[in-house]
Amino acid sequence: MAAQRCAAPSMAAQRARSRGAQHGASLGRCSLFLAGSRLALSVYYFFFEKSRSLLLASKSRALAAANSGKGASAGAVILAGGALTTAESMLAGLIAGCATSIISNPIWVINTRQTVRAPASAAAGKAGAAKSGAQGKKDVKMGFFQTLSHIVHKDGVLALWRGIGPALVLVINPILQVSGARGGARWGKRGEGKRR
Repeated sequence: MAAQRCAAPSMAAQRARSRGAQHGASLGRCSLFLAGSRLALSVYYFFFEKSRSLLLASKSRALAAANSGKGASAGAVILAGGALTTAESMLAGLIAGCATSIISNPIWVINTRQTVRAPASAAAGKAGAAKSGAQGKKDVKMGFFQTLSHIVHKDGVLALWRGIGPALVLVINPILQVSGARGGARWGKRGEGKRR
């Protein structure tokens, strides 16, 4: 009886530690998701603004050539109504979206591997686990760098870009949505001007 009383707190403590470890692992995946999202947004806006400024600089050079070399800055092009056209905005969005997908894809591959990683006993199967002695062993969750190292050693560096094809195709959807919204807003402004 005394042995059972001593064992009970130990089992409860082990269960509590196990729950804490599971909670910590889910927090780690959550923070990885948030870091990946933040990186993706930062990369997108960086490349969109760089593409936008290059397109505006190109427009200013064209405007300067049309004005017999008087020269016009990108700010002057904007003030002269030289904001990006819908097609130019789509091009800047395409460049930014592709860069974002290529740069952030390794984070999403690592996040997916950490999320769907099966315990060793489940992966080996019940019969295989009994033979190999994997029963009773706990599956240890790997951290970000451990998962990265595991992917690179097992599948090679290019495995970090698995699924990049569909990701690049999906870049088109937000481009069309944003361009449609901007085009609709411009169309609505034209309609308001005619009604007055």
